[in-house]
Amino acid sequence: MKRLALLAAFFLGGLQAFAQIDIRCALDAAQALQYEPIRLTLQIVNNAGEDLVLRGPEANAALSFEIEQLDGELLPCKREQIFPEGLRIPSRQPVVRMINLLDYYDMRKEGPYSIRARLDWRGKAYLSPKVLLD
Repeated sequence: MKRLALLAAFFLGGLQAFAQIDIRCALDAAQALQYEPIRLTLQIVNNAGEDLVLRGPEANAALSFEIEQLDGELLPCKREQIFPEGLRIPSRQPVVRMINLLDYYDMRKEGPYSIRARLDWRGKAYLSPKVLLD
């Protein structure tokens, strides 16, 4: 039984390594008070074979968040760019950044939100698993 579990873990873990872009996010806290910072840790692992550039004349990718309220409404971003200073994600390298979502989205309304990161590159969207904020 242990061998089967180890074999499954090896193959499932290995499948993730073949993804071109792996994107994940985690909240510092699952609950937040109104006007309290909503800190999210974003991790992007670039296995695409080329650098991902999120701003400037060499930009080849775009990052956004899909933040959905209980009623299904998606919140619009208040700013044009998530990283106005730009961000380069080197090939074969992980990048981790901390973001305060209140700087970019109006999340003052009460109620749960589902949040996931989205990175668009070469006509394909790479999505993180959803995280929930109450």
